[in-house]
Amino acid sequence: MSGRTPEARRARVRELLPELAYIANDAWREAVVNIWAEMWEASPWADPSDCPKHATHVPDLDNVTHTRRVTQQALAIAGVIESHGGEVIDRDVLVTAALLHDVSKMLESEPGPAGPRPSRTGKLVQHAVHGAARAIAHGLPDEVVHVVVGHTYQSATQPATPEAVIIHYVDFMDSDLLLLARDHPLFAKRR
Repeated sequence: MSGRTPEARRARVRELLPELAYIANDAWREAVVNIWAEMWEASPWADPSDCPKHATHVPDLDNVTHTRRVTQQALAIAGVIESHGGEVIDRDVLVTAALLHDVSKMLESEPGPAGPRPSRTGKLVQHAVHGAARAIAHGLPDEVVHVVVGHTYQSATQPATPEAVIIHYVDFMDSDLLLLARDHPLFAKRR
């Protein structure tokens, strides 16, 4: 628990995620802020930026930075696709889902005496379940929930929209770049 008031937590989330400005739908933007604030409140982390991208493989990079990298890369790819006459990408779905794709990491890991470690929740509940559940609870559309659920190889759900395909591959690309830099096996080799 952060010890901050709900409004202070929301203000901190807005500060950490400037990409919120790319969401045109005000209700969706506030849903993302509220979901991050709620997950933070339920987590053992003092600040969202303390939570690692991955407790065992990439404990030295925070999940906020990974989330921002995925969001920015997804927007760049969407721009390239559209500039060459490809599918029209729904930017609100793309950015909302990108900002939520790994929000559950705050519950899936915890501080430990030797550094971050998987939490009981992280061991028992499939990745992205809590993020998808919060997205549903906040009234976000199925298209956003689908991206959150489908972004991970742990899910039986395959990406079925342009936005889901982009986030799925951008997340794996970013993860593999981080793993490569740390001399860990790539996700590309695990499939």
